[in-house]
Formats: sequence, structure tokens, C-alpha cells
Amino acid sequence: MPTFELVFFLTMEALGKVHPSHRSYGQWDQMSETERRLHRQDMAQIFVDTAERYEHDAIFVHPGRWTWSRPPS
Repeated sequence: MPTFELVFFLTMEALGKVHPSHRSYGQWDQMSETERRLHRQDMAQIFVDTAERYEHDAIFVHPGRWTWSRPPS
């Protein structure tokens, strides 16, 4: 019998925000440092809010899911 793992994000329904893995950062280099800082803070807050909402003991971040033309500063 075939099996599969279903992964889904309810951040839009639960938190009113799009999960960072569903966002596109193709224009990262065109943003000012202030805009990039605000994006990083928003991404971090989504992970914290998700952990608090679902009473997680840890925040699991998938490394390498986002690509930047240069490392975020």
C-alpha cells in the first residue's frame, strides 16, 4: 500500500500571515537593509507564534529552504 507524508501550514488561518517557506525572496538584493531586517524579524516571529500557539517545546526551522543571491546581512 503506498503511503505519503502530508505537510501543510495553517499559518494563514491561525496567524493571519503567510509562512516564510511560501514566500518568494527573489528581490532580496533590491531591498534596503531596513526592509531585510523587517522581513527577518517577521519570519522569526512567525516561528515563535506558531510554537506558542501549538505549545511546541522547540522551534524547528528547515535549513536551506530559502535562497539568497548573497547571505542575508
